Amino acid sequence: MKMWILPIATVFSFGAAASPGWADLAKDAEKTLNRAIHFFHKEVASHGGYLWAYSGNLKLRQGEGRADEHTIWVQPPGTPTIGEAFLDAYDATGDAAALRAAIDAGEALLAGQLESGGWTYHVRFAENERPRYRYRQRLGVKPIPTLVRNDKPSKEGWAIWKQRKIKGNQTTLDDDTTQAAVRFLARLDKTLEFKNERIHEAVKFALASLLRSQYPNGGWSHNYDRFPSRPPSEHYYPIKPAGYPTTWSKTWPKNWLGCYITNDNQMSNMIDTMLVAWEIYKDKRYLASAKKAGDFLILAQMPDPQPAWAQQYNANMEPEWSRAFEPPSVTGGESQSIMRGLIKLARYTGDTKYLKPIP
Repeated sequence: MKMWILPIATVFSFGAAASPGWADLAKDAEKTLNRAIHFFHKEVASHGGYLWAYSGNLKLRQGEGRADEHTIWVQPPGTPTIGEAFLDAYDATGDAAALRAAIDAGEALLAGQLESGGWTYHVRFAENERPRYRYRQRLGVKPIPTLVRNDKPSKEGWAIWKQRKIKGNQTTLDDDTTQAAVRFLARLDKTLEFKNERIHEAVKFALASLLRSQYPNGGWSHNYDRFPSRPPSEHYYPIKPAGYPTTWSKTWPKNWLGCYITNDNQMSNMIDTMLVAWEIYKDKRYLASAKKAGDFLILAQMPDPQPAWAQQYNANMEPEWSRAFEPPSVTGGESQSIMRGLIKLARYTGDTKYLKPIP
């Protein structure tokens, strides 16, 4: 029997109780929460991080597939999700054990940060596995590279990244993987008053890579295999509204062709991440990135007769194939997520242009 790991943050109110029974209930709740923290941190954690599910005896372990005791998962509901639950518990109770567990989860993620800036789905700790990945800790923490000043248009972007020439260095935006790690580490950084230099630097490095991987139109690809030397060039990735292609393949070409991705709520997750970064670090670049992402979603809305959104677009802003079950088409789930993201962006910025696509 599996025990699914779905952390629930319990928030307590320690104001004046209506009766003595409420005070007892609050104490019991806090005691139960402390037991859960201790169990997760001392019994379930591996190298400070977490998977998705465990058997009752903790022998069977899995993320999106079987895993050993030297593997943790980044993709939610993995390590960042549980780390956020620890921070919720710390905010509610001030319990140092909750903060210690959150810090250990953060350290586990630092061990899996790639030289490209972000994270892939999991982190390997086994000595024979780590050399397969370009983890930053393998070579030591390096400073953020400076932008390359060159007037020549750079083709860097999906045309280069999809070739995956740099093995084991794939920053993944799919399934909220890198984004979830960034949001948790940024929140942890703030909780620690920005005094933990390693955590602070790792978050800034990841955010720098996300800024540089954003296209001129505000979109992002599914992944990238290097720290971008500079943002992709408009020369190769023009800013234009979405349109329907005159012809397209009716059968899967056995290739992932999408350059700009909304699949699995990627754009909404990116907007959330940049807004969290803006709130925590007060750096206007992050707010500008979130707004630029909203501009992309306005551009990506398909024209009539189906003015919704596709899961992926090519560089010409036409719906494109991804996997065999993801054909060029509009899609209901992603369109709903996009509309929620646009509403959130309108609330944060006060700019009603983000509401115009919704009706």
